[in-house]
Amino acid sequence: ETGEGYQRITVPQCVQETAKGYQRIMVPQHVQETAEGYQRITVPQRMMERLHRHNLRIEKEKALKKRQNLSSLMITTKRREFQFYRGQKFDVFDPKQLASHGWKHRQCGDDHFTILCHAPNPAVVADDGIFSFKDMELHEKLQLFLASQKLDSPTEIQKLVIPVLRGGQHVICAAETGSGKTFAYMLPMVHNILQQRDSGIYQRDITGSPACIVLVPTHDLASQLRDVCVKMADFTELKPFICTDVRKMIYLKDTGHDILISTPALVKRFIKHKAVNLSRVISVVVDEADTLMDDSFSADTLSVLRSLQVGGSAPTDDVQVNEGVQVVLVSATFPRGLDGTLGNILPLHSVSQLTTKALHRLMPHVPQKFMKMKPKDKLPTIVEMLKSKPDVTFMVFCNTTRSCFWLSQTLAEVGVDNSCVSGDMTAEDRQKALKAFSSRKSKVIVCTDILSRGMDIQNVDHVVNFDFPCHMSDYIHRAGRVGRVGAVQTGQVTSFISRPHEVDLVWKIEVAARQKTELQNVNANIKQSYPHRPPKQTARTE
Repeated sequence: ETGEGYQRITVPQCVQETAKGYQRIMVPQHVQETAEGYQRITVPQRMMERLHRHNLRIEKEKALKKRQNLSSLMITTKRREFQFYRGQKFDVFDPKQLASHGWKHRQCGDDHFTILCHAPNPAVVADDGIFSFKDMELHEKLQLFLASQKLDSPTEIQKLVIPVLRGGQHVICAAETGSGKTFAYMLPMVHNILQQRDSGIYQRDITGSPACIVLVPTHDLASQLRDVCVKMADFTELKPFICTDVRKMIYLKDTGHDILISTPALVKRFIKHKAVNLSRVISVVVDEADTLMDDSFSADTLSVLRSLQVGGSAPTDDVQVNEGVQVVLVSATFPRGLDGTLGNILPLHSVSQLTTKALHRLMPHVPQKFMKMKPKDKLPTIVEMLKSKPDVTFMVFCNTTRSCFWLSQTLAEVGVDNSCVSGDMTAEDRQKALKAFSSRKSKVIVCTDILSRGMDIQNVDHVVNFDFPCHMSDYIHRAGRVGRVGAVQTGQVTSFISRPHEVDLVWKIEVAARQKTELQNVNANIKQSYPHRPPKQTARTE
């Protein structure tokens, strides 16, 4: 600024004033004149490369700020450029956008990404007081039971299933894990038994003649269902009977009971030896139907269903009178191939298929972390994780019995107290281990997939996939041990990824999380998915 207050502009050296007062611009050396008289600007290659890198950096910074302004973070990653925000678009044809894209490379180091909580539990209906169990007109004794359990509002799947089952229709019920499927079929089943008992149609006057048969894949799940029925029996006076051993066949013949809970193989044997009378059966429930209808169990399950008179139901004078046995299939994943299995016994057009919107989707209310590491780093990582959180309950999954026993023994040697559950153990030993874990005497339980399906263990805080599952359905069931309806803590899931073939499943999970779509290839039939794989390598055969 000059002394008079005016601003003075300094002219660059390339701009010079001629004798006539005009300005002349000195052309730099890299600007050359062509033969036609036009000017051609030549820029050095290095300058072009620096300019290109600068523009890319500016674009990335702008894109990152734009994503941050969209909404909350959905996927957090070790490398910031792979983070994903709500409302951001994902191009499925560009796999390089995945945080796990390079995890198959042998030189890939430690990496991780986490799918954060971004929505409430979809199984829980908003408690607005508009709809409750009282509106379902269940038996008054069931209303007393629900009041004692402080259950007022049904979950999403219970709202769908209970009215249909009360009407006597065949039902295929599929809903996400931990959504209350047990009560969804147990309440209307007990209601129908009580209705027929009050009207005099059904009486417990013939020994070994149940009103309902519940088929389950494991003895542990049978014991869990028995505990639920025992709580109901205090109000309904119904008598459940669990039979997990052939030696109990004599008690089955000589006792009167209303609900029989067992595995398909044992029920098939009971029917063969006439230890159970099927003349009074009102309904049959196939719990964990995706497992019981696959190639490992379908022969026994279908044999039991063929022994029953499957038909429809019709209300008469406000009393439910069954013309045949009502069939109910319940699962956390929709059973595949029912046309070729169940279709030969039951006309599928007469079956109501009830599913929730969250079926085959990632749980939006449970954080799920995926850690890429070398196989040798898995043990130090799990030991550090368990010791750093002594007050947290962990459920650690392994793929095989051998891996399960090895990890349990190794953790015990380094001072981590734990319980172990696998298919090679007796039912009594498994129950002892589960009881110790449920009572929080043991904060860590190491197990195979025998505890991944149907088991409702409320105090699980953290699920760890020490061995990453080979199938999408197994991942869904394992992760479903946390974030259940009624649980105090939503929990979290951590998976160790150490083998190249495990990355394929991680890709599908990450794509589904970024696109907010269903998980692909959710097939519980392991033998059908991998016919070349021997059964002993799958945890299902345990």
